[in-house]
Amino acid sequence: MSALTQTQHCPLLDLPVEILQRITDLLDTYEALPAARRSCKTLDSITFERLASASFATITCCILYEARWLRLKEILGGPSRVTSRIRTVVFTTCFSEHRGHGELQLAPTKAEADYSLNYAQRQATSDHKDTEAAAVQYPPNLPLMTHVLRDIKQVLPPHVVTLHLEMTESKRNCHIDGHRNALLTLASAQAGLRVRGLSLSEKSIWELGESFAHLREGMLRCTAELQGFKLEGNRGEFERLDIDSKPLEHVYDILRSAKKLVSVHLSLGMFLRFDGSTESSQIARNFLEATVSRRIRHIMLSFACVEEDILLKALSRWTSNLLTLTLDFPRLESAQKGWPAVLRALSLMPKLRYLRLSGLKEQRLGESGIVRVSLVPLPADGVRTRVSQMLEYDGRKEVSSGLKLLLAEPTMYEDFDGRYVGYRNNEDYEFRM
Repeated sequence: MSALTQTQHCPLLDLPVEILQRITDLLDTYEALPAARRSCKTLDSITFERLASASFATITCCILYEARWLRLKEILGGPSRVTSRIRTVVFTTCFSEHRGHGELQLAPTKAEADYSLNYAQRQATSDHKDTEAAAVQYPPNLPLMTHVLRDIKQVLPPHVVTLHLEMTESKRNCHIDGHRNALLTLASAQAGLRVRGLSLSEKSIWELGESFAHLREGMLRCTAELQGFKLEGNRGEFERLDIDSKPLEHVYDILRSAKKLVSVHLSLGMFLRFDGSTESSQIARNFLEATVSRRIRHIMLSFACVEEDILLKALSRWTSNLLTLTLDFPRLESAQKGWPAVLRALSLMPKLRYLRLSGLKEQRLGESGIVRVSLVPLPADGVRTRVSQMLEYDGRKEVSSGLKLLLAEPTMYEDFDGRYVGYRNNEDYEFRM
């Protein structure tokens, strides 16, 4: 829609405001809505609320693009009716700024024409990421980054910044590490800047360790009021991290200082060991014991080897506030009472309204063998045809009734071929063959 001159009249503007509102609600927020807003003051007024909610509530800035820093600086210097709508500023290493491959609308190449559109879009997104990584410039524009962080402190309310420093970038360009290090350093050095969310990968944990020695106090001050923490990674991507790594101690320090933490996502697959060592369970213990906040409402624990008593102690700290819990492929070690004790602890949580359990495993105290929990009854022949198991309860009543059903019968166990190997009585927890 082009801008109207003084002598032109648009019949659309003769419609009641309520009708115009419903029409503009159908416009996409990427192109059509901004274009309608720029056409005249009437449509600007009508569309501003929706545009502000879609475009300014959360502003994402890929730290690898100077143009994105400049855009954020421009927004922060804009009118108060825009800046007053900003609720979250996300600094990320993701080139697509966390938009899905469908949103990027990258055209598949001719060579991919024989594949599905979904596959082609994924491949095009991956190729785009590599191309962008190869073009990242060094050094980062430190003065610009400093000015933007300073503007955030001056213009916006506290606790709006989230650092999303995961392994979403390509490995083709080492300059990416420099940009990430620069952001961590500047964020720590900015007195008064408070980070609301922190998301780390293996690589960013290592880089955090390199910065922590001389920025420890600043980093702890910056993250003291964290509300959300996420650790994401897959086994084998980064092999330098182990139980003795100092970078992990820095992460534990951050968690211990975050007394207002409400959401934790720990994906510990990178630390999994299958050689019988206690390293994996020690790391899970350290993470859970470092999460000292009693305000925890949301927990996601994936691919963790955790001792029974450590998990029960952690859950007891969060009993009164926990709302959602996801346990994906956890292994309960040194188990005496086993998963029935964990399920009973969950049944005592008065506010738990979402629960997902999948791939539960157990290693009994004093034994090296690992068995799986059967979340649904075994067939009569004792052999299950479907290996993967998952239960999901959504809603307070569903969670409560689901846990009652699980605890009403003995908990069955099976081997990795799906064959029945024994059970625990949910009253005395004794394991029987």
